[in-house]
Amino acid sequence: METDVKVVNYTIIIPHKNIPTLLRRCIDSIPLRDDLEIIVVDDNSDCGIVDFDNFPGQERADTTVILDKKGGGAGHARNIALERARGKWLVFADADDFFMPCFGEILDEYVDCEADVVYFKACSVNSETLEPASRTAWQNSMVDDFLSGKKKGELRLRYKRQVAWSKLFKTEIVNRYGIKFDETYKNNDVTFVYLAAFHARKVAASNREMYCATFRDSSITYNRQSNRDDVRRGVIDVFARYELFLRNNKIRLSKTRQLPKLLGGYRLSDKSVYRELMRKLVAMGFNRPRLVMRVWLAIVRSRFSLRHLW
Repeated sequence: METDVKVVNYTIIIPHKNIPTLLRRCIDSIPLRDDLEIIVVDDNSDCGIVDFDNFPGQERADTTVILDKKGGGAGHARNIALERARGKWLVFADADDFFMPCFGEILDEYVDCEADVVYFKACSVNSETLEPASRTAWQNSMVDDFLSGKKKGELRLRYKRQVAWSKLFKTEIVNRYGIKFDETYKNNDVTFVYLAAFHARKVAASNREMYCATFRDSSITYNRQSNRDDVRRGVIDVFARYELFLRNNKIRLSKTRQLPKLLGGYRLSDKSVYRELMRKLVAMGFNRPRLVMRVWLAIVRSRFSLRHLW
């Protein structure tokens, strides 16, 4: 007897940790449809905060909840979900964000799109008050540059829009090249995004706002944990590999200065950490005198005191 096999066009991946109410909001913004699956990976949440017997999404037939006890961060959670994804397209969301009402229409329109990555605009609001915020303005400007045919508009869209949300990724490209997320506390999606863009034969973009990226003081992007040395070293490693990738593949973007700014944030008390990082970067292939000069220039441009570096 033959059984019908569900066709999954879209897999939506959501990592989660300790914000079940916001996760519920995110899941509720996703339309119920037969060609969609949701994979939520819980990153070792606290049982005092999360009611695992009533975990968000468990009541939906299209949702799989994976409880991971490693506590490896959002990148690790996303990699776990990638192994289970069955959809033709991959869609990523943060648990404190949500999708816009036009999301279902977009899914209908782009299911057979020839592009390997599709970029959309996003809006931004305060997570609690829902008042407008400006978090996505820079991301949206890249879509505008691409659609207007601006010089290097496509390069900037592919390689400088370094977030996984508000995009569609062909699963076939991700699987063919074994693209994964970095398992760092911050910026775990940078490598995934630029490698997917690099291997994409064609990209497309739309003016529509598919997604809402919220602002929240306690989020990973803005909380105090982000200033820990181990976190900052992980971020520096991510952007060092990013700059080397651009250089080795002769991808010329104007004024890529993220790495010098990150290094320039270390103060006098961090002299040994700074030297350790410089040795590692030189071993990776950076020219030390040139990198030091770029760090100094980044500090000057940011109006920091030069005394804070050494």
